Amino acid sequence: MIGLLLPTLFALVGAPFAGGSIAGLVRARMEWWWVVVGAFAVELVLYNPPVDTQAWALSIGPWLWVATKLAMLAALVRNARADRASRWLWLVMSVGIGLNTLVIVANGGHMPQSVEAATAVWGPRHAGPDAHLDRLQNVAVLSPESRLTWLADVMAEPSWLPRPNVLSIGDVLLAFGMAGWVFGATRRRADPGACFVTSVLAEPPTRLSPHAS
Repeated sequence: MIGLLLPTLFALVGAPFAGGSIAGLVRARMEWWWVVVGAFAVELVLYNPPVDTQAWALSIGPWLWVATKLAMLAALVRNARADRASRWLWLVMSVGIGLNTLVIVANGGHMPQSVEAATAVWGPRHAGPDAHLDRLQNVAVLSPESRLTWLADVMAEPSWLPRPNVLSIGDVLLAFGMAGWVFGATRRRADPGACFVTSVLAEPPTRLSPHAS
C-alpha cells in the first residue's frame, strides 16, 4: 500500500519546489468522486470480517469486486472527458484499472499472484494454494492455468518498505497516473466552481496481502 502511495507522496513533497501549492490540491475537482468512495467502501466491507466468511460472499464476492472495478473505471473515464488539462493522466489511471479488471475477469474474479513474489514479501506461510481457504480472497495463486499472467501481481516491492505489497502493471500505472494528477493539481489556479475531494485510487487494503484485510 505504502509503495503505491510513494509517487503521490513524492509529488506532494516536490510540488512547492516547482511552484505548486497544497491549496491547489484542496481546490481540485473530481467528477463522480462518490462512485470511487462507494466502490472502496464495498471492497472494505466485502474483504473484511464478518462478511468475508459468509457463504454468499464466497459465492458472488469476486464478481462484486469486479463491479467495483468497473465503477472506478467509469469514474476515471468521466474525469478524462471532463478534465482536459489532465486528460492523459486520467487515461493512464483508466488503463491501469482497466488492465487489472481485465486480468481479474479472465481469472474468475481473482487477481493471480506470483507465489515467489508473495513469499519474498510475506514469507512462505502466507503464500500458496493452502493459505486462508476459509475466507474470501481477491488473489489466487498464479499457476500454469492462469490467464494474462503478464498483467498479474508479479512485482514484489522491497521488503524495507512499510507494509510491502506485490504489484501488477496496472497498479504501477494507477500509482504514477495519480501522482501526476496530484502534482498538476497543486499548480492550478483557483477555480470558483471547484469542489474539494480527497481520494486515493490505489488497490484496496485487501490487496495488501493474501492474508491481511
